[in-house]
Amino acid sequence: MHRRPENALRVENHETGVRIRATRDNFSERDKAYFVRYLSDEGFISDRYRWSLGACSDIEWHIEDSCEGAKRTDLYVFTSHSRANVFMIRLLTSASLLWLIQLGFLFLWRR
Repeated sequence: MHRRPENALRVENHETGVRIRATRDNFSERDKAYFVRYLSDEGFISDRYRWSLGACSDIEWHIEDSCEGAKRTDLYVFTSHSRANVFMIRLLTSASLLWLIQLGFLFLWRR
């Protein structure tokens, strides 16, 4: 199963069946079946889907090819990278400042 798929999934549980919306088509039939079993095990969908294939007639996979889904995913990636960059810049700046303070104390102490 995908640990961090580049995909946004939305599960809609209706009386007539289950609709799974995805922004990208990056799940194989095996992955779909595993995902459906996982949803059933966790209680998100009915137990009758547990051993059915991912392409069961009551389970509808809808792939959204709209740019809206891609923008949402790209926005998430952008914000996570931005947060990481800000954290690393602060970390390196703090470490450099601490190093300079230590050097200053070293030179002042030797006098």
